[in-house]
Amino acid sequence: MCINLLIVDDSDVDILIVEDAVSEFSDTINFKSFSDPENFLTYIDAIHPEIFRLEKFIIISDINMPKINGFEMLERIRAKLQMALVPIIMFSSSSSHNDALKSISLGANAYLTKPHHIDTYQKLICNTIKFWKHHLQS
Repeated sequence: MCINLLIVDDSDVDILIVEDAVSEFSDTINFKSFSDPENFLTYIDAIHPEIFRLEKFIIISDINMPKINGFEMLERIRAKLQMALVPIIMFSSSSSHNDALKSISLGANAYLTKPHHIDTYQKLICNTIKFWKHHLQS
């Protein structure tokens, strides 16, 4: 089963770290990144609603981004009925308990704090992908 992994993060470095981690799954992951939340929202709006039922998606999003922050983007995604079952993982440098609670209350499936070391960062991404792939297959 192939999964569409969409990441929204205004940091090119963070996107590259995730992309490198995802390369381990290159045969089962379609990876697409967005540095601008508005471009991401335009992209998902253009996808036919039925596709979200037929294909598997995982969204990983940063919180602190310009124009539209991750919380607002999360609210807009969850307002779309066709995306109700799409796993959304908020992945932020903030370790604030309030940010985690707000993310979950707005419909995120998980909240992860970005590690400071690249190896730990990539392992966390790989483990997150493995978890959600297994969850989506069952």
